[in-house]
Amino acid sequence: FLPCVALLITQNRHLLSRIRTAYSSFDNSDLYPFKPSNNEVQLHGLLADKNTEKPVSSALKKMLNDAQQDLHVVHAIRQSDKSIIYVEEHEFMYGKVRNQIKEHVNKKTVEATVTQMNAISCRSHQTPLTQKRLAFISSLDVELYEKLKEIQRIYTHIIYVTNMSSLHNCFLAAGISPKKKD
Repeated sequence: FLPCVALLITQNRHLLSRIRTAYSSFDNSDLYPFKPSNNEVQLHGLLADKNTEKPVSSALKKMLNDAQQDLHVVHAIRQSDKSIIYVEEHEFMYGKVRNQIKEHVNKKTVEATVTQMNAISCRSHQTPLTQKRLAFISSLDVELYEKLKEIQRIYTHIIYVTNMSSLHNCFLAAGISPKKKD
């Protein structure tokens, strides 16, 4: 995968509490149009369902239940006031909205941002490398070995977050649209 933001997901009965750690460089633009602040990554703009009272994420739920592996989160940023407008993925890819956004992008009145999210399930908790390292640690400190071995079991998924805006803006400018899957 690309050197992009990686979200480490753990076991927890509360869906939104499962996101534990985001690995990213400080100058990374993968979360654009949102920005990390005080070492915290605000993901509600990318994951939260719109028009709900409580924080809910059907997209996150689908990804963590292995019902959906890939997701594109689309926003249009109005240049006049920098307001961020959420756009449904299906509408951006296949709907009439795509042509409207294309016209505004060409006029430079709107910027389209597309964030791709890929969820990878951690099925195997040990790799050959971690087995070697754990074997070495077990020879030094059995208690630490047991703790580290147990910690590995709580990780369920890694979600990679990649800014695909440049590519999709080129597609828009060239008039290229994806075809619907049957």
